[in-house]
Amino acid sequence: MPPRRRIATAILAVGLLCLPAPLYLPYGLAMVSPETTDAPYHGPEVAVDDPSSNDIRLDGTPTRDQRVLLRVEELGFGYDDPDGTRAVLTRAARNGTATTADPTVRSDLRRLDRKHEFVSWDRPPASPVVRTDVRPRTPAPPGSAGDGTQRYALSVRNNGSTVTLTEASAFQVFDATVGGRVVAYDSLRPETRRAVDAIVANTTDGRGEYHPRADNPLVDRAPLLVEKNGTVYNVYRDDGTYIGGGFARFLLGGGVAVVGLILVAIGLVGRHFSGRT
Repeated sequence: MPPRRRIATAILAVGLLCLPAPLYLPYGLAMVSPETTDAPYHGPEVAVDDPSSNDIRLDGTPTRDQRVLLRVEELGFGYDDPDGTRAVLTRAARNGTATTADPTVRSDLRRLDRKHEFVSWDRPPASPVVRTDVRPRTPAPPGSAGDGTQRYALSVRNNGSTVTLTEASAFQVFDATVGGRVVAYDSLRPETRRAVDAIVANTTDGRGEYHPRADNPLVDRAPLLVEKNGTVYNVYRDDGTYIGGGFARFLLGGGVAVVGLILVAIGLVGRHFSGRT
């Protein structure tokens, strides 16, 4: 067989092998490389001393939309007399307790008591911190005090005519919101801990997106809150839309098939002309 014909035959054979690539290439790549999640995972640090600044993701929903903390300054929609109710709460923030005979404000306070466990108030710089006889059950972590925001546990009595605000720490608010769902790092399985470490490291250092292995136990548990060495991290899947790994490999196989089609055409043409010489 002439050399040119042998080369054309080899090209034709390679092209024929490439044509069914979309059928076998995805399986081959899956065998030589571990299957990872389509979407990246993030692990930002949670500021437990300021829970209102966090957008914690649990069950796929930011907990800010479900928070138990209401800022007195934001009182408005959903209340019949927000100005009057805000004034009563401001008095309670200054004095520890306040009363009202206004039936509309009393109705608002009852509604507030049903919806929220805590309220916060940005006190003026010259005003003192309100102290009450009831102390916070959980102390704030070091460095969390003095941010200018006073937080209170809310208590409404006498059919809405009396409201009492008891000093609370920011950590108490965090604990009441999602604190019971924080998982200790040491309680996780070794492969889960390794995935958490990699996700947190990539998030903190900005080294890029991290895709854990699809069979890692973390994938089924996320989103979750993990406490490690006194720091809480929120590990969750990115909300974006991503092409699945299997489909991406199929597309790669399609590209190889196109190359194979070109090689088949070149091989056939080469064999045709080499046979005439």
